Amino acid sequence: MKVELLAPFKDDLKDQTDFIARDKPQAARKFKVNILKQISKLDDNPYSNRRSIYYDDDCYRDLVFKGYKVIFKIDNPKNTVFVIGLVNMQKGIK
Repeated sequence: MKVELLAPFKDDLKDQTDFIARDKPQAARKFKVNILKQISKLDDNPYSNRRSIYYDDDCYRDLVFKGYKVIFKIDNPKNTVFVIGLVNMQKGIK
């Protein structure tokens, strides 16, 4: 499967890395690299992640990464995983 990052996710990731970079720029870069690395692994077996609590549909899944949820949708006909958003689990959904 192909993994596609949608604009809302990119915006959420930028906001979060900017926030982290205020105090620790190096940690922000490391966070971004590591989360994108985990997302790139979704192409192998996206259904191994838990079903999303935000949607009542089996195609929506949550990837948990260091206190954050990466929300994505599996689109089998298009053979694509669409990465929708990033949620800080302590703050909840926007």
